[in-house]
Amino acid sequence: KPRNVPTWKAFVLVLIPGCAAHLGGALLYQGVIEQRLSFDGVGKAYFGALAFQMLCFWGLARLLLSKADLARAWDRFAIASAFAYAVMRFGCFASGCCYGKLCSYPWAVIFKDEHSLTPWLGLPLHPVQLYGVAHGLFVGAILWVLSKRIRALGADGALIWFFLALLGAGRWITEAYC
Repeated sequence: KPRNVPTWKAFVLVLIPGCAAHLGGALLYQGVIEQRLSFDGVGKAYFGALAFQMLCFWGLARLLLSKADLARAWDRFAIASAFAYAVMRFGCFASGCCYGKLCSYPWAVIFKDEHSLTPWLGLPLHPVQLYGVAHGLFVGAILWVLSKRIRALGADGALIWFFLALLGAGRWITEAYC
């Protein structure tokens, strides 16, 4: 947490945007992908979740933090979001959603559980969910290392832009090729 921020404020800045992310993901998934707004389906859309989470965090951070703490809070948000993305993608792997294209590589995965969300049961697929786990951990580690250098340069707040660029690039690669 940024310096001089009470624990309750840090907790609020994590909990409420996290709930907003869940809502945003559900709304985008149900409203855009499935063309309806009921909540009886499963799955989430990550970019809807990220957009709602960022909007909520932005509003709460402006309300709860001083201007001096805002930029560092965004840096912490970026690092936490990268690691949260890795956890979320592991959940995708466990449920069999967000599956990849057919794959002949030795690391291909085969979903056999009929409750899996993939329609490709029994066929080898790219484990894009696990690529996402590795991507999230990699981005989080890069941001963690960069955070010390950014702070030394006095460029607090720059990590959120690195996060968005690295996340977008990685998602583009996996969506296009896997």
